[in-house]
Amino acid sequence: MGHRKSAQSKHVEACTIMQGYPMRVELIIDVAAPPGSVYATVTDIANWPRFVRKIKGVQLLPDSPIAVGTKFRISRGWTAASGANFAVSALDPPHRFEFTDIGDIEGLRCFYRYDIVPAPGGSRLTFVAESTGTTFRGKFAMAVASVFEGAESKALQAELSDMKAEAERRTRNR
Repeated sequence: MGHRKSAQSKHVEACTIMQGYPMRVELIIDVAAPPGSVYATVTDIANWPRFVRKIKGVQLLPDSPIAVGTKFRISRGWTAASGANFAVSALDPPHRFEFTDIGDIEGLRCFYRYDIVPAPGGSRLTFVAESTGTTFRGKFAMAVASVFEGAESKALQAELSDMKAEAERRTRNR
């Protein structure tokens, strides 16, 4: 009986996704570094491959300091084509960094945000990822992605832990 309820619950989640409701992941981690150091780390896009294990390459388009509108491509390394394109949508030093996908999958919009607030012993870093399907193709992509939601959440947790470690390393090495 319990298994059956679980299957029904999974189906309801898929229906919700297909109806266009956003998927949202929010992860929070405390960092033993001041907000400025954490902000400098999360906005150091060009160097993410050096300290975020799952990111194999980043290409800034053009190769220049980041600003609102800066475009970049992240490669995860599964295949030569495994990458996604993004654009910086907001910078509010040392509190917030936002970026969005730039249409790799028609009808799927993804939004990502790092929020940094002072906390006892340093900072609290919150990562938010939201995806919304706006067309059948986008909603279908979200339904397929929901199957891998647990694995994706673990991968994002690992990336956030890597950001934390780098911010703390930078603070110790000052």
